[in-house]
Amino acid sequence: MLILEIDIGNSRAKWRLRDLCGLTQSSIPKECIAVNFFADPVISVDSLMQSFVAMPWDFVGKIWVSNVRGQQFEMLLTEKLKVFSTALVAFPTAVQHCAGVTNGYDEPFRLGVDRWLAILAAYNLAGQKCCVVDCGTTITLDLVSSSGLHLGGYILPGVAMMKDALRVRSTVLKSGIQAGISLAPGSNTAAAINNGVISMITGFIKQVLADEVPAMKDAKLFFTGGDGLMIKEALDWPASYEKTLVLDGLQFACGGYESSWGGL
Repeated sequence: MLILEIDIGNSRAKWRLRDLCGLTQSSIPKECIAVNFFADPVISVDSLMQSFVAMPWDFVGKIWVSNVRGQQFEMLLTEKLKVFSTALVAFPTAVQHCAGVTNGYDEPFRLGVDRWLAILAAYNLAGQKCCVVDCGTTITLDLVSSSGLHLGGYILPGVAMMKDALRVRSTVLKSGIQAGISLAPGSNTAAAINNGVISMITGFIKQVLADEVPAMKDAKLFFTGGDGLMIKEALDWPASYEKTLVLDGLQFACGGYESSWGGL
C-alpha cells in the first residue's frame, strides 16, 4: 500500500508517493515510480489534480496533506480526491504534543501546519536541539530545545517578497533584480538590493543562533523551502538542506502519533 503525501504551500505545492516501509522505491510498483516526485507551482485544486494524471490510485491507501491555503481549498481538494480514491484524506494541524515535541505557542493550533511538520521532522532527524529555517514565500525560523520543547520562532518576508517590496516602492529601480548569491557591496542598484536582502537574512539567522537565544548554541541547523539551499550556501554556518522536510513531518503527525484528526 502507498501513501500519497502532499505539501500545499502559499505559492507552490509538491507531492510524493511513499511506501509503508520507508522512503525508498524498492517496494513501489514500477508504474508508480514515474510520478514519485514533485509538481509546482500549483495555483488551484484543478492544477494540482492534473499533476496526478498518472497516479496509480489502486495502490494508494492513505492520503496525507499539509495545507496552508485554508478550509475552502481543503474542502475542494477532498471532493476532487474522492472521485479517484476511497482512501482516507487526513489534514493534520498543530497540536500540543507530538512525536517528542511540545508546541511552544500560547495557542498551539495557531502554529502553521507547515512549520509544525518541519519541526517534527527536524527534531526527530536531529535527535537533539535544532533550528528550522523554511525559506519560502515567507521565511520562518523555529527553535527546538534538546528536550523537544518548541521555544517559539520568527516570521519575516521571503526573498522574493523583500525584493518585490523594493521594486514597487523604489522610484529609481526600473530594471529587474538579479538572482544569485553574494554578500559583497553591490556596484549597481540591482546588485545592491540582491546582496542586501541576502545579507539581511543570513545576518538575522546568525544573530538568533549566536546572540538572541544562547541556549541554541551548537543546535543542528536545517534549511528547507524553495530558497533554502541558496540561503544555506550564503550562510557561513554548519547546516543541512532538507528539501522534503514538511512532507517528512507528515509521518509523525499522521502515522500513529497524536494528531488533530484522531490518528489512524
